Amino acid sequence: MRGVDQRPIPTSAGETPPGCSRGPADTDPALRRAAYHGDDLPEPLTAYMGKLRRHAYRVLDGDIERMRGQAIPRSRYSR
Repeated sequence: MRGVDQRPIPTSAGETPPGCSRGPADTDPALRRAAYHGDDLPEPLTAYMGKLRRHAYRVLDGDIERMRGQAIPRSRYSR
């Protein structure tokens, strides 16, 4: 099935959209999948993703800058 922009729509709730885990990005695909599915994430991502899920309209530039300024452990999500 495809959306109005002709991108594939996930067929089940457990399926990760292709762009979330296989598209070009700086973030490890395993970390992107974990964020999409709401799995445990390291700080600062836990706080940011929680706010994004509950109140996306309240996310400010400062929230993103704080997240970018902190190191995210890669070992757990590395291939």
